[in-house]
Amino acid sequence: MRATLLSRVTIVNRACLLAVVVALSPAVARHPVPTEHPRLLGTLAELRQLAVERPDAYARTVRVARRGEGVDAHSKMISLALVAAIEEDAGLARQAVDMALTYVHGPIRSGHQTFGHDLARSAFVFDLVHDHWTEAERRAFHDYLNATFDANTNSETHVFHNGWYAYKWWGIGLAAYAGYYENPRAPDML
Repeated sequence: MRATLLSRVTIVNRACLLAVVVALSPAVARHPVPTEHPRLLGTLAELRQLAVERPDAYARTVRVARRGEGVDAHSKMISLALVAAIEEDAGLARQAVDMALTYVHGPIRSGHQTFGHDLARSAFVFDLVHDHWTEAERRAFHDYLNATFDANTNSETHVFHNGWYAYKWWGIGLAAYAGYYENPRAPDML
């Protein structure tokens, strides 16, 4: 019993020491967030090069984008946005934006729900076809992220809600990176 208590005290002391060291250390240099879109999956040049290097995978992506009836929303949205960006297809871009807007204009989800997926899909579309969002749509995207973040801060942080990082923060993080320079709150969410 005494050894267990001593071990716990040692762990707590080491954790406190680590926290002090980190707090007093100079800021860790971070890789800067690129200013241009797209940025989440790579630059447009990198995405185009990847399409050339992996023609079979890109052909499947094109098939889902152009004829993807019956596929899930994630596959359809990401495929539409990727192909629209790579091929500069305004029609596909508009379809992707319209799909993302169903989440942006939908109810703000909170608690034990997988809203992170909605944010992530919308973030990829926002980033990949950024120029095809109107100013009002962009503002709505940022408002959607901010409201979802506010509704879920400090929610389900207990160990038994281990989906916190898996189904919430991945979407919040991607959406914050997608709108990093446009949404003044985005850097503080990361």
